[in-house]
Amino acid sequence: MLSTQRLAAIAAAIVVSGVSSSAAAQTQDFTVDCTKGQTITAALQLGDSRKPTVLNVKGTCNEAVTITRDDVTILGVAGASVKAPSASQATLTIRAPRVYVDGLSIIGGAFGINVLHALDVVIDKVVIQGARESGVNLIAGHARILNSTIQNNGAHGITLLQATALANNNQILSNGSSGVYLGGKSAIQAANNTISSNGASGVSINAGSYGLLQDNTISANGANAALMRFGIFVNQSSAEILGGSISSHAGLGVAASLSSVQITATAITGNGGGVQGYLASIFTIGGAMITSNAGDGVWLDTNSTAQVASSTITNNGDHGIKLLFGSKLKMTPPATVVGGNSGYGLWCGDAESSVFGTNLMNFSPPNTAGGVAPGCTGF
Repeated sequence: MLSTQRLAAIAAAIVVSGVSSSAAAQTQDFTVDCTKGQTITAALQLGDSRKPTVLNVKGTCNEAVTITRDDVTILGVAGASVKAPSASQATLTIRAPRVYVDGLSIIGGAFGINVLHALDVVIDKVVIQGARESGVNLIAGHARILNSTIQNNGAHGITLLQATALANNNQILSNGSSGVYLGGKSAIQAANNTISSNGASGVSINAGSYGLLQDNTISANGANAALMRFGIFVNQSSAEILGGSISSHAGLGVAASLSSVQITATAITGNGGGVQGYLASIFTIGGAMITSNAGDGVWLDTNSTAQVASSTITNNGDHGIKLLFGSKLKMTPPATVVGGNSGYGLWCGDAESSVFGTNLMNFSPPNTAGGVAPGCTGF
């Protein structure tokens, strides 16, 4: 698994290096008027390929576009769009560095935007919809995805495979599978996005990947009952969840397996369950509000551990905190409110599970079954 520091450094590098070169000296400007039968594909052959190129696109371009030259900017003018002629090719494929796409609608295709082994790609103020597979598919590259709407695509909204991305201020809605999917040691820094009503989990982080998720609104994902229905799923990976809200999922708000997850100042409410760690997962929870979930507030299972401080774990439909199969809980100051839950404030299902710091639990209002269940023991 890549280290958090290394992945964060990669994400920071994207921010610094991802400046479009369209502002460089000797930029070539061309207009592509698709209402007159012109095409982006033909325009990409114009001029000196060694110089930065800006294409100002008008109308609807019915073509599958592949960019293989460096330093290309494509600007949509007055509602311009690119529509794939079939679902067998990506609508826009990017195979070169320093490509900037701004203000277009990308419609249909196998993928909306397919970024392959390309660095410093910027997707800004773009609407991507109706692809057969993912809206944005990023493989072994680096991209910034900003201020865009990615919706109604057949698979994930955004897919990263061995890739890194910065995703800020986007609407990722009603895609067939996850809103955001990471695999193959990928990394994402995502802030101020709305990720809602997707078919599977809102964010799925897998296979040695890392997610830094800050101030996102993640709600009502898992529309397809045959798929995972979590707000955030972390599998053999790591994540930092800072601020924002995770609500209204049929499954858990946050689920982790063989993973490390930090949750800070985040509201996890109205889900099928609050937070679950499975198979030696590690949680650090501070300043979180885990309330009004249908199941347990925090569930640690199979040698999982959590350190909890200054949080509110209240009014959940079962226990406030549940420990099973050798799991461990450490409460640290400031105290955490664990009250008003329908079961115990703290319940332990076996003698191998243990807890430290029950004096840092405030069981007010009272839990239906009581504060600490009789089976809970110290370390």
